[in-house]
Amino acid sequence: MALLHEHAPRLLTWPSSVRDAVRRHAFFQAFWELRHQQVLTEAVAALRAKNIEPILFKGTALAYSLYPNPVWRSRGDTDMIVAPQDWARASEALVALGFRRVTGVSGEFVSYQDSYTKEINSGRHTIDLHRRINNSELLSRLFSYAELRAEASSLPELCDGAMAAGPVHALLLACLHPATHKHHPYFVDSIAYYGGDRLIWHYDVHLLVQSFTQVQWQELVDQAAARGLCAISLDGINQAAACYGTRCPDFVRRALTKTGERVMTYINAGSLRQSWIDFTAIPGFGNRLRFARELVFPPRAYMRARYEPSSDAWLPWLYARRATGGIIKRLRPVHRALTRHRDRHP
Repeated sequence: MALLHEHAPRLLTWPSSVRDAVRRHAFFQAFWELRHQQVLTEAVAALRAKNIEPILFKGTALAYSLYPNPVWRSRGDTDMIVAPQDWARASEALVALGFRRVTGVSGEFVSYQDSYTKEINSGRHTIDLHRRINNSELLSRLFSYAELRAEASSLPELCDGAMAAGPVHALLLACLHPATHKHHPYFVDSIAYYGGDRLIWHYDVHLLVQSFTQVQWQELVDQAAARGLCAISLDGINQAAACYGTRCPDFVRRALTKTGERVMTYINAGSLRQSWIDFTAIPGFGNRLRFARELVFPPRAYMRARYEPSSDAWLPWLYARRATGGIIKRLRPVHRALTRHRDRHP
């Protein structure tokens, strides 16, 4: 909305109620951004005081490195990744600043991030703290903290000591991120949405592409090929081009035109197939057993908070309820596909 408000002259023909709504939202976003920058400045300083170097990526990183005004890049949280060995100390530092950890599934393999929220003057500020870039076992191994740190850029527009994923990594992640929401929802105002067709995400790709040098294009091609992200990257660039006329060199398009990549196979797979691919991506039989146990039997605190926060229900019943709900959830895509097939072939 703030980005739309920046182009206010184009809204003159829109209904006044729409223009007023855009203006109110833009003002609210501006006030939120001022406070969010203060919150992040304190968080980065606290982490660096413990010799922890967080790398910001996705929305906030792009807001302060790519957009002329960070207010224009609306978002609901900030993603940052720290070295795996620093994750526990980073969590302690955020809690000491007044952040509250959102209860979620935890474990060595089942989740690689936690969310921390802080309420200030009726405004919510959330940091997603990662030790890997994604909860998918397969996707989480595409970029390590060490790799991101080696190519990270300083982010002085946000605060002293802040760092963001470098431009090539940022574009690869910007193309990958929307694709991951084909089967996994993202939330806007507590409403779940599926698919990655959001204009702001395509605009991120557009701005990144327009900033690239010849050297960065070659680095993108090399890294995409090495990580199996050619098809994902080309799809992201094509979607940006469809929305904003984004231009991409012909040699890049040719180099990224590939089929049979494991990541694209994973993205296009159903939920059950994705779970199996993630399971087989875990090295070692013992680690796979640990992953299965974490997935089926989350910690007691999570089960209480997720299913029966106000009662003392029998814990085995809660695990059975979770298992039943999980089966139903994973069978829904199958049911939708069968329904579509039946409608097309009565």
